[in-house]
Amino acid sequence: MGTKELNLAEPITKKIFKNYEDENIRVGICLMQGWRKTMEDTSLTMPNFDGKGNSLFGIFDGHGGSIISQFVGCNIENVLKNSEYYEKANYEQALIDSFISLDELLKNKDVDTFLKKIMTHQKSNIDNFGEKASSIINKELLRDNIKNDPYADYLFFCYSSLDNETNLRYQLPNMEKYIKKKNILVENNNNTDNNNNNKNIINSGNENRKYVSFKIINEDLSKNNNDNNIIKIKDSNDIDIRKNKIMEEEDITDRKKHRTTEFKDIFPMKEKPINLISNDIGTTANVLLLKKNYFYIANVGDSLSVMYKKKKAIKLNKEHKTTSDKEFNRIKKIGGKLINYRINGKLNITRAIGDLSYKTRNNGFIYQQDVIAIPEVNKYSLEDVDFIVMGSDGFWDYGDDIKTICDNIYNELKKDPERDLCNLIGNIFDKALAKANNYLRGTDNMSCIIIQFIKKG
Repeated sequence: MGTKELNLAEPITKKIFKNYEDENIRVGICLMQGWRKTMEDTSLTMPNFDGKGNSLFGIFDGHGGSIISQFVGCNIENVLKNSEYYEKANYEQALIDSFISLDELLKNKDVDTFLKKIMTHQKSNIDNFGEKASSIINKELLRDNIKNDPYADYLFFCYSSLDNETNLRYQLPNMEKYIKKKNILVENNNNTDNNNNNKNIINSGNENRKYVSFKIINEDLSKNNNDNNIIKIKDSNDIDIRKNKIMEEEDITDRKKHRTTEFKDIFPMKEKPINLISNDIGTTANVLLLKKNYFYIANVGDSLSVMYKKKKAIKLNKEHKTTSDKEFNRIKKIGGKLINYRINGKLNITRAIGDLSYKTRNNGFIYQQDVIAIPEVNKYSLEDVDFIVMGSDGFWDYGDDIKTICDNIYNELKKDPERDLCNLIGNIFDKALAKANNYLRGTDNMSCIIIQFIKKG
């Protein structure tokens, strides 16, 4: 199917946007459907989401539909806060645990039923925002449809600055019963014996659960201690800060850190899951956990975050594509089939939440799959950072390179530090939008968050 067949005859250029500001940060968030027939991007801004001053931001770029990107965007904060690792301030492990937990939840029948119910509501409503723009629902139509529905109690709205439209947001009913004390991830200490009931492993109630050890690939943050940018992620719960060398864009693929970790399969799958809504629907997830002096980036898929510091645009995460040698080789090694750099000739990203039909290889072990939900997590200092830009691939891939985009944002904010960030993003969208629906670039959904750090003194 060509690009033209995937797109509308005319683009939808209305923007969903929201601003936030406190004494430390200014945030602008903006989304635009563009030429695509559906809006599959979802975004998340949650200042002080845990009541402890920590903030959570995210870009979720769905494929095959919007339902999984919305589910992840709406529920990740609950999953993260309920992680035992989060309670222990082990934020790297908590983020990894949360991504995998959400992916595992998609295999649960109750969750699947909930998602199908929401999708039914979405498909039954078409408003003037576009042809079945499934993530943009007219408030009045939706309210009339669900007033007698038991699922209505679990729907809520995240209001945009538009007059009558709103982003449909929903949370899984009784999420806590699925995630409370059921961390998927457990650290594999050197003295761990996988053949007995190790005390460090949380019992999921499945006596036949299986384990797999693997290596999480992250950047090596332990070399060349002569800059202030990257903070070493420590294996223990000790969060002492150790500052290390800056990660330049050209260095991002060269450094690796290996840690052995264990996973348990709460919902193991040996065969292709049948009739699950998330079989062939998935989402990228680019999540930023912001603390007072530093932040974490956790990523699966090809969304990207960039920080601007000392007039340099610095990538904060890798993009998980089949064109990456590491990801390509990983898939080939486990027996995956790549056709024209697409998995089974279809999917060109190698890490995602959802896409369960790509996760049935090798007895369903979490790491040994064509597509995995295991994020790469990096930790950074906030020292001297002017702003961070988070965006879906539709935002970054339209033409201008990353540095040019960030330089232009910097120049606009230098002229006016209180510049409306949503308007600034919207102008970039308009420039990025393709002139016709058969262009290879500029036809995708676009979503972006700018986090500007207020300079004091």
